[in-house]
Amino acid sequence: MFKGITDKAKALSDGINITQNLADAKNLAMENIASGKLKAIELFEQHRPEIENILVNGLLTVAEEKLQDNETLQRVFEKGYEALPMAVRLLLPRTTFVEFSMKEKEPLLLKVQDYKRKRTAANSDPNV
Repeated sequence: MFKGITDKAKALSDGINITQNLADAKNLAMENIASGKLKAIELFEQHRPEIENILVNGLLTVAEEKLQDNETLQRVFEKGYEALPMAVRLLLPRTTFVEFSMKEKEPLLLKVQDYKRKRTAANSDPNV
């Protein structure tokens, strides 16, 4: 009884090239990952003004010395992710968002400093 089953299994497996199937599956997975990354980048760029506004507003409350700490920035960016529109969060994974935000931290920090400087100047101007 088992002899017949093992013979059938051998006959089926003889026509399968496992190495090629694994290579094909790996290539397909890599293509999907690359495609997903490109779509995430496009989505990030498409919503950049909204994203920057959310992140800059979140960074305004962080003390100046804490803005130099990557761990603090990462936590702020993770919290900022929650403030994104639902449509963006559905298509843009949190890890990808934080990764992009960390790459763009210098321009964001410059905007925060500029905003704080303007706010301080406006508060100290007696004509306001």
